[in-house]
Amino acid sequence: MQDTLPQELLQLLLLGAAGLIHLDTARRGRREDRPWSLLLAMAVLAGFCRELDPDLMTDPSLVWWSWLGR
Repeated sequence: MQDTLPQELLQLLLLGAAGLIHLDTARRGRREDRPWSLLLAMAVLAGFCRELDPDLMTDPSLVWWSWLGR
């Protein structure tokens, strides 16, 4: 089970980066693109929260994440 932790963390990193990119696009992009960028950022945030697997986050430094994944 612990072998999947690096893969889970990589998925979280990629989803977090995608969310930040969409938020930056909403902030700097054209006015007509902002609603779509915010919608995509919320969808990515939902995927980010869904990817949090509290059973894999047993490391003491990651315990504070476990409540969000439940």
